[in-house]
Amino acid sequence: MQLNDVSTPAFELGTWVGRRQAFALLANKCSAADAEWLKQIRESKGYKSVAADWEQFCPRYLGLSRSHADKLIHQLEEFGTAYFELSQIVRIPEKAYRAISGAISDHSIEYKGETIPISQENGGRIAEVVALLRHGSEQLSRQLVSMVLRDSATVVMPAEQRKKLREVRKRLDACFTQLEAIGGSMLLPADRAELVALIAYGLERLNQFQRAA
Repeated sequence: MQLNDVSTPAFELGTWVGRRQAFALLANKCSAADAEWLKQIRESKGYKSVAADWEQFCPRYLGLSRSHADKLIHQLEEFGTAYFELSQIVRIPEKAYRAISGAISDHSIEYKGETIPISQENGGRIAEVVALLRHGSEQLSRQLVSMVLRDSATVVMPAEQRKKLREVRKRLDACFTQLEAIGGSMLLPADRAELVALIAYGLERLNQFQRAA
């Protein structure tokens, strides 16, 4: 099968790959459409028209390692298209995206009642809001760590109390994991708003607890 035969699937695949190599993928600006295409090619094994296997296809025809291509597909499956839309505007690690994903829905990002469509035109405001959301998430994490360290340094708890504290931490970790999973899924606007409200409620309760401690 020859790539110069326009009637063959290999020609279509080769043409698309050549275009993507020159622009999106090599520029590390993978779009949701690129990730969707990668997933389709991997699952359908369409790469076999030009390469022996996926391991060979990725570096030879995409200029990507197999692990990088698999990572892009995983990001699409976990986060959906919104992650790629946001990444086109501001660089954001997966961990940071998980922390703020509750504020993202319907191709928009929400902050204190403001709904901002994710688009290049709103790039400046989006970058600002992402920074604010990340800062809030990191601040909460530092507060929790500080509370644990302070209490462990000043209080000698009985074994039973330490056991209860470990159990509470496990439940908190389970709750955070569930929230991350829900936030990374496709939600209706009303459900997304409820999730954001729940996170805000949790932050307020933790702040109240810290002030009282």
